Amino acid sequence: MTSYDLKSYALAVRLRKAKTVVVEGATDKRVLGRLLTEQETASGCKRKCVVDEISLLSREQSFSTLGIKTRLQLAAAHLAPMGLSISVLVVREWDHLDLDNLREPLPDSPGGDLTYVTKGHSIENYWFTEN
Repeated sequence: MTSYDLKSYALAVRLRKAKTVVVEGATDKRVLGRLLTEQETASGCKRKCVVDEISLLSREQSFSTLGIKTRLQLAAAHLAPMGLSISVLVVREWDHLDLDNLREPLPDSPGGDLTYVTKGHSIENYWFTEN
């Protein structure tokens, strides 16, 4: 697997023709990839994005002691001003969850406009359907 620091990753993303979506881990990548493939099959249009895991940035020394979610948010904050065709998907987990007011909006993410935060805990939970 290729590994990058922030500078080399920004270059790799800039050289791609497709949009890049960065996620926390392998499960997130598989789930999002499956959803995109289903959408591609249903619409007949070829997928126009690449899904990367934050672990690709293993050469970034400033990330060595940080957790995965923090790495993802800091990468988004660093890459946001570069005008890259990139988005970041952060799984909310239980962050800022107020059980008394579930309609409360999510707090701003350090990644700014290119960061999307799920509304619930764990992306795998979006896979369930009522039968």
